[in-house]
Amino acid sequence: LNRFAVECLGDCVSKLMLTEANGFCYNQLIFQPFQDILCAEMCSEESQEQIVTLLATFVHSNANMIGSGWRPLFSTLKALRIESHNDADADNDDQLKTVSSVQATVLDIFSAYLNIRNTNVLLATLLDYITCVLQYLQSMEPEDDVAITSTNITVASTALQNLLKVERMLHDLLNRADTADPHLLQRLTMRERDQQFVERHTDASFLVEPLSTVLIEEPFFDVVQPILPTDLDRLLEVPQTNSPWENYTAPMRSCVEIYLSLLEGLTAVTFVCPVPLQSNLLRTIADLIEAQISTDYGMNFGAYGLSVLVFPMLQRWLRKETAEHENNLKQALGLCTEIVKQYVLHSEGIHSKTLFAHCFSLRSYTVIFLIRHNKRQSLADRFTHHTGYIYKCDSFSLKKTHYRINKLSYSTSKEQTIGRDF
Repeated sequence: LNRFAVECLGDCVSKLMLTEANGFCYNQLIFQPFQDILCAEMCSEESQEQIVTLLATFVHSNANMIGSGWRPLFSTLKALRIESHNDADADNDDQLKTVSSVQATVLDIFSAYLNIRNTNVLLATLLDYITCVLQYLQSMEPEDDVAITSTNITVASTALQNLLKVERMLHDLLNRADTADPHLLQRLTMRERDQQFVERHTDASFLVEPLSTVLIEEPFFDVVQPILPTDLDRLLEVPQTNSPWENYTAPMRSCVEIYLSLLEGLTAVTFVCPVPLQSNLLRTIADLIEAQISTDYGMNFGAYGLSVLVFPMLQRWLRKETAEHENNLKQALGLCTEIVKQYVLHSEGIHSKTLFAHCFSLRSYTVIFLIRHNKRQSLADRFTHHTGYIYKCDSFSLKKTHYRINKLSYSTSKEQTIGRDF
């Protein structure tokens, strides 16, 4: 009875579906029942598989007619309990090493969507597509089950490749889009009001004393004028910047919001994607941001994404204090530092200064975290790494300031104190 009901629903949708004009959402209403059925707890695995197969048929036969129907379609795929689907006639070993037929069908739908060339449909539904695909990039199985995780990695890797295709499409849409999406513009406005940055003013009094109370002035450095204690202890002020898209047209701002949502989703899923895929995902995020130097979105856009999206994510990652991710954390900080270096070398603008301030704060925070949690090294080795990391972080751009002088004197005089605290 369930199978017959789903078939009748599919026949009704195929008869009622029509080509929508821009801004209409008729097809969204007729695709909504699929989402409602799949979200119900009583929906059996057989019905779920039948609905996914039916949706794949619509996608391959009428992809250009679906229009607003893509939204409930992707919501349906998000509600799919994909981990429970396996081919009944397959051997157990094959089930663990290959994706199931339902998973393959879902991935096929993701690929078919990317063949759409209607810019209005893409702008209206890309956000739903990104949200849906990101769910399949997450780890869905226990990490200690190696065989099942292998299947999980295959699905996640394919999902990541689809998102990279979306990223390339957004570069083309930036100049080709001629209409704006009000929902995307509203999201971008809310994003500007609620920006997150690295927390630079962390209370470190339990670690070290104020710099002005321990600084040793060395005549060797030929300091002409002593530095005032108020200048030494002053908190770092980061210059305020305008949004990089301030002068963009409404269609371009819609593309900006989609790109930021994509970047935000990739950084957020880093926490929960399969561990073997984390290194590749971190490298991908770094490459996307570094590539903005030579794209139409621009260097300031890349600096904004790094400061507002990536750096806060890394700081939250640090606070989780998970030892098993330490190597990936070190890789992430190394990649971000190299990106900041390239941005500073290519531009002297206010966005580069802000980016460097955030990077230095996060880098220092990370060094302290790694020293405190690295129990395999002696206190002396941990302190040596502390001064070395900080020195390398800023030496490429602070070569002629008193900061390096202060840092060397300060680190030398505080060696025993810092070593004891850690």
